[in-house]
Amino acid sequence: MEAELLVPSQRAVASTHLLEVEDLHVHFETQRGVVRAVEGLSFSVKRGETVAIVGESGSGKSVSALAIMRLLPRLTASTRGRVTFDGKSLLDLDDEPSNRLLRLDAPLGFRACYLRQGTFVLELLHFAGAGAAPGPYRARTMNEVGLTHISLSVDDIPATCALVEQHGGEVLTDTDIGGGIFVRDPDGQLVELLPMAYAERVAAEA
Repeated sequence: MEAELLVPSQRAVASTHLLEVEDLHVHFETQRGVVRAVEGLSFSVKRGETVAIVGESGSGKSVSALAIMRLLPRLTASTRGRVTFDGKSLLDLDDEPSNRLLRLDAPLGFRACYLRQGTFVLELLHFAGAGAAPGPYRARTMNEVGLTHISLSVDDIPATCALVEQHGGEVLTDTDIGGGIFVRDPDGQLVELLPMAYAERVAAEA
């Protein structure tokens, strides 16, 4: 009787991996240039398995862990690669408050990078989905190409919203997430109102 060698399928092998990290890159924007903290890290962890990442100080161990948990500062860190946990992509997870703030349906699939000059910060958003088709003037959506809005940090968001309405603007109440809200000025320009703590954090991380 011949023995038969059973080779598990590629899908079956992949399903045993609880965490998979593939070609992870983490870069930080600083005043002295780009710091390449992690370059091309790949590893996997099976269910029930314990894995230790060993390296000298400054080799990127902590940064890698923070990137996997999505705890790196959005304003200064950019992450590239593929990280999946139990089959779900971690780097492209959607944030419910972001959906609400941007008035877009999930999944957003967006990543952000920032250009900073002094206290001026330009936020560039990349969306996985295509933007709306061009056409006559209409209310724009946040995943279209181009400058979509202006962000301002103010001392008192409710008081500022009251002034917006007093001067003929509109407060988009459905975007209120407690720490930020969108308003539309009388000319139709979208303006994101953020607390002063946000501007202070940006300055501290510069």
